[in-house]
Amino acid sequence: MSEHAPSPAAVPAAVPAGLARELPVSDLRALRASLVSAVRRTCPAQLAADADDIVQEAMLRVLRADAVVVNQRYLHRVATCATIDALRRRRSARLELAGDAVPETRAGAADPAGILADRQLGLAIRDCLAEQPDERRRTIELYLLGHTVPELANLLGFGDKSSENLVYRGLKLLRACLRAKGFTP
Repeated sequence: MSEHAPSPAAVPAAVPAGLARELPVSDLRALRASLVSAVRRTCPAQLAADADDIVQEAMLRVLRADAVVVNQRYLHRVATCATIDALRRRRSARLELAGDAVPETRAGAADPAGILADRQLGLAIRDCLAEQPDERRRTIELYLLGHTVPELANLLGFGDKSSENLVYRGLKLLRACLRAKGFTP
C-alpha cells in the first residue's frame, strides 16, 4: 500500500460531499450539494429568494470549466463569484429603473420651468457619469443614491480609502463636467 491520500473515488460513500476534499465533476448530485452549501454561506439575506438561481449559475460555470475533479475551495470561489454577479445585476437593474424615472423635483418647483430645469440637470448628470470609468461611475451613482463611503467599500469590495478616493475624484470630475455644460451650484 502506498502512503498517498486516497483518490476521490476511494472516499467512502458515507462521507458527506462537503467533507470530501475533491469531487469528481461527473457526480452532479454531490457537486450541487456542495454548491448549495457554498451559496448558503455566501448569499446575503437580500438574495435568499435567488439562491437557487445562483446555485444553477455556479453549476453551469463549473461544468463549462471542463474540469474532471474540483476541490471545495474552487467551488466556494465559484459560488462567491456567482453571488457577487447576482448582486451586481440586481444593483444595476435598480439603477436603470431609477435612471428611467422622472427626476424628483425640488420643493416648490411645481412650475413647468422648474420641472424642465430639474430634468435637464438629471440628463446632464447622467451624461457626465457615462464619461467616467466604470468603477468610479458605479461608486458615484451609489453615493448619489445615499450610500455612505463605508457602505460603498463593503458593497463594492474596495478598501475604505479606495472608495473614498473614487467618490471624491468622481465628484470633482462630475462638478467640472456639469460646469462645462453650464450648470453651477
